Amino acid sequence: MARTYKKKVGGRKYQHYNSAMLKKAVDAVRKKLLTISRASEKFGVPKRTICNHVKALSDNKKINNPGGQTVLSHDEEKNLVLGLIKCGEWGFPLKCRDIHLAVKSYLDRLGKKTRFKNNWPGKDWVDLFLNRNNELTLRIGENIKRVRAAVSKSVLNEYFDNLSNTLSDVPPSHIFNYDETNFVDDPGKSLVVVRRGTKHPEVVKDTSKTSVSVMFCVSADGNIFPPYTVYKAKHIYPTWIEGGIQGAGYNRNESGWFDMPIFEDWFLSCFLPSCRHLTGPKVIIGDNLASHISLEVIKHCEMNNIRFILLPPNSTHLCQPLDVAVFRPMKRSWRKTLDDWKNSN
Repeated sequence: MARTYKKKVGGRKYQHYNSAMLKKAVDAVRKKLLTISRASEKFGVPKRTICNHVKALSDNKKINNPGGQTVLSHDEEKNLVLGLIKCGEWGFPLKCRDIHLAVKSYLDRLGKKTRFKNNWPGKDWVDLFLNRNNELTLRIGENIKRVRAAVSKSVLNEYFDNLSNTLSDVPPSHIFNYDETNFVDDPGKSLVVVRRGTKHPEVVKDTSKTSVSVMFCVSADGNIFPPYTVYKAKHIYPTWIEGGIQGAGYNRNESGWFDMPIFEDWFLSCFLPSCRHLTGPKVIIGDNLASHISLEVIKHCEMNNIRFILLPPNSTHLCQPLDVAVFRPMKRSWRKTLDDWKNSN
């Protein structure tokens, strides 16, 4: 809960009038029925307040509320509210920490310097934000089982029923499925012939724990988008992208995983250009990870008539088409190719 602040002795006296009295005073002054001093005495509104509102109306400007001003503007907060409501409608409501992350990502993208430390909102900010926006509230979410096999039939039936309704008016060329996967430099274990009694046969293969994340996106009619690769590094060297597929995207970060800024970059630089020319509604299906949801992605989905469908939690092994039908044979081919390369080098 937000902390309760006590008013300091001798501090500023805030308004002891209502908005109706202020409006009457400002109207009387603007119509030249009363002077500012007379209007102040009659309606009980400070002269400076009347003067500020009259001047603001004349200059077509907005009057700030008394006290400290919010870091996000009124329109920015409303956009954030709409984004949070949309996430809830998609079946993936965000936690308070996710909201902090979304606000920080937004401020960093604007290059905006705020009173927040490193643009990260303080612990009271979400409570005050919710107090200002009554459309939102905090509720305890229903827990889901950790084990993937425990996904109930009712959840899956409901998902596929909703999916069927959503896809009813969308052609296969307008339906897209995305998923990310990891490629390691270890070709894996294989059976070898050794002396009987050998407990730990060793095979000399130069490997490490290095892994590279790659995003794939495929349409329902079989059209494959160029992959998007994320390296675990501070810089991308030219040799890392030589010989790559035309139109492929590349990025890097310290973890080597897809975070919110990198997912946004993939969505804006790879996905949107590949489907923006399509007319009519479009559908994109993917995992319900917090890093895949941001205000920027939601905004562009609305602008380009894209319906974002999130898979039920812990169900990718059942509902993720790429995970079920594509990645396993692709990984098998990758390990064979990697093994052949290591043998020849």
